[in-house]
Amino acid sequence: MNPTLQTQALTLTDPSLQTQSGGGSVDEVADVIIVIGRRLAGPAVVILRWPGISGMLPALGTLREVESLPSDLEPPQQTEECTAEMIGDMGGILTPEKQQMVLAYMNSQMAQNMWDESNFAPGINVGREETAGLAFPDLSMERLPTSNSTVCGAQIDYFGPTLFDSGAIFVHTQPMMRGEISTCEGTEGLTYGNRPSIRDVNWLIDRGLELGLIIDADGITVFTENYNPDDGLDSPEVHHKGDHEGNEDAKCGITR
Repeated sequence: MNPTLQTQALTLTDPSLQTQSGGGSVDEVADVIIVIGRRLAGPAVVILRWPGISGMLPALGTLREVESLPSDLEPPQQTEECTAEMIGDMGGILTPEKQQMVLAYMNSQMAQNMWDESNFAPGINVGREETAGLAFPDLSMERLPTSNSTVCGAQIDYFGPTLFDSGAIFVHTQPMMRGEISTCEGTEGLTYGNRPSIRDVNWLIDRGLELGLIIDADGITVFTENYNPDDGLDSPEVHHKGDHEGNEDAKCGITR
């Protein structure tokens, strides 16, 4: 289900484009090695990596394919597909039916696309966007169109049929990593802690849904329409499974 990463080199041509660290302009660097396996629709933005410098910058220059990467720039390994044993019942929140819906979604190309289009890069807020969708009991899935999407949230432009009694799971991405400091209005200075916002909970309530699922850089979180964000992750109405807990299965399904 995971996309094959394409290895390419980029010769940057804009002398005014500044590096993310170390000073100087990127025209001092000849062939910058990058890994492209992410969405490049819309304004082209790529993740650049070379010794001492890492960042997300406009793609200015000429791309050409290269045969291999330096050993310290190998693309991420293919992620194992999620299994029932890996996911479990998420603190008792998932029924067997909901568990199968989560498994189908986490192992899907749609989930991979949603994460890729979120443009997550550690330490770089620019370009990150939340994406959203629905997973249904018959294991079908649907992307939800969004507008004004940023790392802080998105307006979900859903005009489809009523979701009441549909049994659907509201799925969306939060392109952040545990411990990052929020720059979003209303939560400025707070530390990201893998939990849903009141807007996420209200989206469930307003549409008669019982369950939501979040993909972030650490793993997954499930929550119910009864969750109160003031309770943090101690509430029985939310459960997070993340690799920061030493759980290697938390990132199953998609390549982050």
